[in-house]
Amino acid sequence: MPNVRVAKQTRITRWEELRESRAFVIEDSAEVDQPVIRSLVLKGPDNTEATLSFYKECQITTINFRSEFAEKQDRSKQEVPADLRHKPGYRLNDSGEWELRKSDEHTSDDDWYALYVTGSHDALLLEIGPVPDDGKRKEYQVTLRHALNLALSLALRQGPGEIRSFDIPCSEPSKVKILFYEATSGSAGALTRVMEDGYFRLVAEQALEALHYGRNGEDLMPQCAKACYQCLLDFQNQREHKYIDRTLVRDTLLWMLTAEAQTTDDENTWQQLISEICGRPGSENEKTFLELLRENGFPPPAKHHYPIPEETSPIAEIDYMIDTGKSRVHVLVDGSVHHDKWIHQIDENKRQGLRDAGYRIFEFDVSKAAESIKKLKEFLAG
Repeated sequence: MPNVRVAKQTRITRWEELRESRAFVIEDSAEVDQPVIRSLVLKGPDNTEATLSFYKECQITTINFRSEFAEKQDRSKQEVPADLRHKPGYRLNDSGEWELRKSDEHTSDDDWYALYVTGSHDALLLEIGPVPDDGKRKEYQVTLRHALNLALSLALRQGPGEIRSFDIPCSEPSKVKILFYEATSGSAGALTRVMEDGYFRLVAEQALEALHYGRNGEDLMPQCAKACYQCLLDFQNQREHKYIDRTLVRDTLLWMLTAEAQTTDDENTWQQLISEICGRPGSENEKTFLELLRENGFPPPAKHHYPIPEETSPIAEIDYMIDTGKSRVHVLVDGSVHHDKWIHQIDENKRQGLRDAGYRIFEFDVSKAAESIKKLKEFLAG
């Protein structure tokens, strides 16, 4: 038998343990004011309603303000008072090393930094209410977040940490908001699958199974009073163990398992537009164009396949009108079913004449989708 040398295993350092246990004041925030790509509404008993909204390239920022513990001159550790926890606590010292803010430090906040990272991520916002009014709103929200985060990872076959989540502040005391996002910046297209017909029921099923419940709500592990390391507890969420109680979310998950999802008006409009052009000769480019609009947060086209000018003799037939309320653009889709018609009817001089008359015309090249989408956004913003 050949000799085998095993690499020396070093013990985890104190700072690695702090980092892995998230012993820092970390806050996540998201910009969710961009257009919703798709939405699903689940309606249940007692006016219960859950809305799932999918956002493309949502801007998410994670800020590390400081450690949960402050460092005194004598190198001992003490917990940071609550009123100091959200003050920046890092800086580079004269030796070029990162220095942690000490508990008795009285220098200006301007001398210290908060570490942060921001990126664009596909995100799924869950709004649900009314939630149980029994004084356990915090416990309910934390448990539901961890249960669905785990279930999404299982249903979408994502590895640990690839789906992340955090609570969104909500002004309505009877409602909770939770944002789930793909950790990979730019995202891999996993969360968008949740919006497919019936897929969220699979997520609810995975959540029930993970929490030791059967499809009918029977408790398959009564010895797990609230939570255990076989269901929701792990090293990463240890600071929220006191809030996690699987019994609080069972009824919600059972309802989600059987709830019928209703699409929003915008989603119905998209589906109708796409179905109308499918099957026509040369319609593939238009279908691709519409899907690109939907996936990048554009509103459904206000008009399609119409002549301009409408008041006098038409010069061209336009494929789609995009109207954001602030800007209106007439779009010609390169290679669409009407491409041959308008390309022969309208030369560059006539197109320029329409532009001179006040028509904003944009020629969308499907073969350069990413570049065309970017230019269209700029054109609408201009």
